Amino acid sequence: MSQDVLLEIGTEEIPAAFLPKALQDMDDMIRRDLAALRIPHGPVKTMGTPRRLCLHVADVASMQEDQIIEKMGPAKRVAYDENGQPTKAAVGFAKGQGVDIADIQTMTTDKGEYICVRKKITGEATKTLLPALFTTFIGALSFRKSMRWSGYEFRFARPIHW
Repeated sequence: MSQDVLLEIGTEEIPAAFLPKALQDMDDMIRRDLAALRIPHGPVKTMGTPRRLCLHVADVASMQEDQIIEKMGPAKRVAYDENGQPTKAAVGFAKGQGVDIADIQTMTTDKGEYICVRKKITGEATKTLLPALFTTFIGALSFRKSMRWSGYEFRFARPIHW
């Protein structure tokens, strides 16, 4: 299931000359950030006026995509003794990865056979990731001139009201 997401930032009057770059930056940043979080989405549209910056992302997936992480361990010849029993190296690798020794697999590479672990990381709900994403996103927008206000360390083109 997917839904549209709308982010609207209401500010004091931003100089009109700042808007084209801000809108392009918003488009580029949201595409990069959603890809980094493994959140599939549809078309991105940015809009703006001197008092409002808007970002619309269509068809945002409700869940992150699952991820398979592959961790390489020591060489198979070091990980197992001549009887096929795991050595301290294999046991230590499994413990370090938080898996049982039975979950270790063997992988053939250009350099020979190595042990590895494949972990499936289940994606989180998008709605739990968006607040932190948008907080960072807004803070990362840059302008030719930005300002701080009301004792905050946060910088933006003009004070944000909503």
